[in-house]
Amino acid sequence: MAPHKLLIVSYFFPPTAAAGSFRMLGFARHLPQLGWRTVVVAPPRLPFEPVDRELGEQIPPETVVYPVLNPEGLAWKVVRKALGPYSVWLTRALGACTRAVRDHRPDAVLTTGPPHLVHLLGLVLKRRYGLPWVADFRDPWITKDEGTPTCGNLGSRRSLRRRWLTRLERAVIEQADVIASTGPLATRKLCESFPQQRSKMVTLTNGYDPERFEPGDSPAAAGGPVRIVHAGELYAGRDPGPFLDAIRDVVSGDGPGPGRGSVQVRFFGQNPGGFDFPAEIRHRGLETIVETPGQVPYTQALREMSRSDILLLLDSPGRRVGVPAKIYEYLGAGRSILALGEADGDLAWVLRESGVPHRIAPLKDAAAIRQALIELIGELRSGRAVAAEARRHPVFTREAIARRLVSILESLAAPAETAAAPAAGDRACPTLGPSPQSEPVQVR
Repeated sequence: MAPHKLLIVSYFFPPTAAAGSFRMLGFARHLPQLGWRTVVVAPPRLPFEPVDRELGEQIPPETVVYPVLNPEGLAWKVVRKALGPYSVWLTRALGACTRAVRDHRPDAVLTTGPPHLVHLLGLVLKRRYGLPWVADFRDPWITKDEGTPTCGNLGSRRSLRRRWLTRLERAVIEQADVIASTGPLATRKLCESFPQQRSKMVTLTNGYDPERFEPGDSPAAAGGPVRIVHAGELYAGRDPGPFLDAIRDVVSGDGPGPGRGSVQVRFFGQNPGGFDFPAEIRHRGLETIVETPGQVPYTQALREMSRSDILLLLDSPGRRVGVPAKIYEYLGAGRSILALGEADGDLAWVLRESGVPHRIAPLKDAAAIRQALIELIGELRSGRAVAAEARRHPVFTREAIARRLVSILESLAAPAETAAAPAAGDRACPTLGPSPQSEPVQVR
């Protein structure tokens, strides 16, 4: 039997090392084993994102990629400023999508955003070819929690831009066959905002690949300093200043903290937010405690995670809807996690479901961060932290997520009478309460 084919349209794909690339790479790697080959339309590189050639080598050889360049030069810059930052790429990508449909006759299409204007390509392909369509919302677009940062410039509440984007979001949600979100609160918000479309809303989390993590000994367990690692970009208001204040207090030796020399901190990744690490580190006297190696290849980042004791995550202040993608790699490393974010959002749900030892503290509360650090370090020193392999949660592997996507795709391809789902009113929208099966909530 010939395999099915899924057309993936994404603005991020390897070798671009942006967060959105990893989700789509996971689908490209695991779907073929489940009977679905992938055809991808994406830019080969982006001027504002790092390139990781090792990441590009992980694309399966059977994956067909249609690279769509973003033209460079002053003239194109003027065009993008006049018509929108993705206008030129979307026009070119539509041509590539048309060729991909003609060449490969896919059984379904998946568009992923942000940037959410990519979903307009799914809208065109749905109308032109009648393809079953999954619109994947890695982050919210217009419909979001009040504290959640916006994806790009949405304009003021009464602006023409905001009204135009609101109409586009509604068109996408009404026309797509499935709307996927990465967290249950994000799904619930869409259910509440579009109750007539709630039967097509699903929660499809991100994930990790267990085999990509090397076994690593805990430095603290061996009697060394507690090693804290942050891997990923610092942007969207993710201020590490209060965390550095907490580290200064923990190592000062004046309180219950373990004292100087007992902690090492490393920040890997880009810093587009412009935080002045050298000055802030000197200001707190942490030159021998905190290092900032910067961007490293993906495989090296995974090794650093596995060799840490505590993994640090900074979420955007006030965000409850959506989950930073790197939390799943952290779960794969199996180390304790210190998350600086909201305690009642999607991030907290993932941490509870994972079973990994963790603490959540407000991003800007240095005292709460300090207390959380002391508690996690105490668990490490006492030996109460379990082995890394025992912490990994199989529900969040990329293979498991790919299997859920296949289930969705096959339900779209099945005859209506055999794929009937409960009516919208028969299934409640997801909540953030405990899940008796310890599985991400999925609403169909």
